[in-house]
This record gives sequence, C-alpha cells and structure tokens, in this order.
Amino acid sequence: MTASVTLSTPPRFNELWDWIVAVDAYDHGNASLLGKQIQVGAVPDEIRPILADIVMGMRKPNRKAASKLKIPAGERMRVAASVCCLLELIDIIMRGAANVRGVRPGVENIAHQQGREPIEVKRKLEADAREVVQRAAIACGVSTETIENLVRDFRKRVKQFPAI
Repeated sequence: MTASVTLSTPPRFNELWDWIVAVDAYDHGNASLLGKQIQVGAVPDEIRPILADIVMGMRKPNRKAASKLKIPAGERMRVAASVCCLLELIDIIMRGAANVRGVRPGVENIAHQQGREPIEVKRKLEADAREVVQRAAIACGVSTETIENLVRDFRKRVKQFPAI
C-alpha cells in the first residue's frame, strides 16, 4: 500500500510519485532521476508518452528555468508536496472537515472549546499557514514566493494528472 503524497492527491498519482518527481527533475535539467527510474523497472503506461516525447525530441528540459533554480530539480516536488500536506491539514482544521476523537474541528468548534472568538482562531490558523511557507523557505534558503510558486506548480500537476 502506497502512502499518500498529500491528503488530496489521487491514488494513482501517489503510486507514480517517484516517476512524477523524476519527470519534473528532467523538465528542470536533471535527467539522472528519470534514468534511474527507467533502470529500476517497468515504465508505467502514464509515463510512456512522456518518454516517447523525450526520445523524439518533442519534450526538452527548460534550461532557462533550470538555470534559475534555487532548489535542486530532484527536490522541487518533494518540498512542494510537504508544504502542501501541511497547508491541507490547516485547511481541514479550519473548515472542520475532519473528525478527531468524536469532535469536528473547525474555527467555531475550536473557538468554543478554547473560549475564544472564531476570528482569533481563524487568524491563528492563517498565521500558521504563513509560518509553514516561511519555515520551508528558510530551510531551503529561498524566498517565500519561491515556495508559493512551487506549491502552485505542484497543485497544477495534481489537477492536470494524469497529464504530467
């Protein structure tokens, strides 16, 4: 059983995670991960068209984008997925979409339990989300905008899946 990359990624996306990371790395100038994936075993059906495009020269790395990378190509999607997972957890707590020990979290319920106003709880959760992005930026030595762009790229790949 494959663990989820994030809480909202489709099961097949999770199964192909190493391939998705390798294709993203290739797109940003690092072909070594894709080469290693090919050596390890059978190429999944979803990846075959991508490999065919690469072999035929129709898909090439974006060298301009690769030259500007501040996070190594093979780590981009891993960082983005980690940040997305934490942001999704905060969102779930904020919306009250999860049931923890028989209590539905959510701004109103948390505020009631803590004797605080809902707006205070909401602002705290929003601050927590900003802190997640900020800590990731510090850990990677990049700006918060870079992390936000990575998250946006990751979410775009998830939304467009199975096209990667």
